[in-house]
Amino acid sequence: MTHCNGVNLVVAHVLEAKPLIECFRLSRQLAAKPYPIYGSEEGICLIVSGMGRQAAMAATVHLGKWQEQQMGLVAGWLNVGIAGHQKLAIGAGILAHKIIERESSNCFYPSQMFSGFATGDVISVDTPELNYPENAAYEMEASGFYASAMGLVSAELAQVYKIISDNPFNSVANIDASFVTDCLSGQIDQIQRLVSGLQELAGAYNNAYKPPAVLVQLESKLNPSVTQRLQLKRLVQRYHALKCSDKLNDILEKYFNSARQLIAELELNLRRSKGQ
Repeated sequence: MTHCNGVNLVVAHVLEAKPLIECFRLSRQLAAKPYPIYGSEEGICLIVSGMGRQAAMAATVHLGKWQEQQMGLVAGWLNVGIAGHQKLAIGAGILAHKIIERESSNCFYPSQMFSGFATGDVISVDTPELNYPENAAYEMEASGFYASAMGLVSAELAQVYKIISDNPFNSVANIDASFVTDCLSGQIDQIQRLVSGLQELAGAYNNAYKPPAVLVQLESKLNPSVTQRLQLKRLVQRYHALKCSDKLNDILEKYFNSARQLIAELELNLRRSKGQ
């Protein structure tokens, strides 16, 4: 895979994945286990998580680690899948502006970065919702996906898009394999727009926060974990935001035994720079 501005797609089922694999010309990445991961030369990756928020959470973390090793750049994230709704017609698409995890009442608010999309609430449930009590999209993965994605990227780079597959007039019992594929295929143009938009945002992010060459060299020597790489990237961003790039370069020229030691030094000097 090439090192370009990528987008990571997370879907629950292979039937949801099929139209996306065809659209973006993805191929199976044989080294990727235990989840099916597909990728393209354009930096698009897709993982099939399995059903439920816990599965989506684990798969998102897994893809984040794999994608970091493959590309080394920040990517956009998009959860796509089918959902039920109280009012919307079958086949309609909805971009989440609020994600509610019914089990815990936790809420997430994706940044609204894209125009021309219908938006609404998405409620993540642990079992299929058959009564649709609220004017919202009901599904099972969005909250788990979004919670994990927020540990990897900033809010504007993670989005959730759902396609309506059932409502009070069209029972979930009527859903079959071809219907799921047709639902995704009917929204493929909108999904392509979201992917393109996320690629542009990821590109702007990577250009704005390109790590210093000396940090890249240090990372190759210190072999930080995925979490430590994310910490380092965020610390670099904060130094730039505070106009402390010279101090950052001075620190990076020092000798460090471990990524943990480097992170501690960066955090200490950042607190000093802010007068804390």
